[in-house]
Amino acid sequence: MQTQLTVSLFGTVSNSAISRISKNGRRYTAFGVAIISDRNLQAFHYNVVAFGKQGQFAKAFQTGTRIKLVVQAQPSSTTSPPSHSSPQPSCDRFVRSHNV
Repeated sequence: MQTQLTVSLFGTVSNSAISRISKNGRRYTAFGVAIISDRNLQAFHYNVVAFGKQGQFAKAFQTGTRIKLVVQAQPSSTTSPPSHSSPQPSCDRFVRSHNV
């Protein structure tokens, strides 16, 4: 059985949400999030993709909006072997979001 890890991130929308349709016809919303872990460090920038109800919710996100992301880490399914023995988490899937 595989363990699923849940991580909560607080950040600021760095790129406004854009709704798109994938090559296979699935609707999604993409936006950027900047997260600062310490006031003296640079921000980490993440590209977020939201599907389904979360994608509909995320459509309203504009640059500067403070949000909370709750993401699930999942092993990536790549064709090339990872650089180290443990599976690498993939946190590019948007699970839940709430305005904070």
